[in-house]
Amino acid sequence: NLAVVQRVAHRVAVMYQGRIVEMAAASAIFASPAHPYTRAMLDAVPVSDPRERKERNLLAGDPGIAGGTEPGCAFYPRCPHPAKDLACTSAPPALSEVARDHRAACVKPYETHTNMETS
Repeated sequence: NLAVVQRVAHRVAVMYQGRIVEMAAASAIFASPAHPYTRAMLDAVPVSDPRERKERNLLAGDPGIAGGTEPGCAFYPRCPHPAKDLACTSAPPALSEVARDHRAACVKPYETHTNMETS
């Protein structure tokens, strides 16, 4: 329950298929998620007021198998904004600092995804 996490956690680590894809203060994760999986999870949370419209970022594709044998990012097949190069398919991205004390395992953190062309 993400509402409980937001209220009780000071720091949050978001995992996808057994790997941490984002880690930061809970307030930073909820205010400005950097990884597309984190964004999709937060977008899936229902709103209490039905008049409040919320943009949905639904994930397509099969979540795959945790610990799969593919060499790249486990989230790549489901990413709504895949990288234009082979960075996501050749090796899993390392947790990199995207803001002070906010790390994400994405070659193009969410802020850059919003400005990308979708293909």
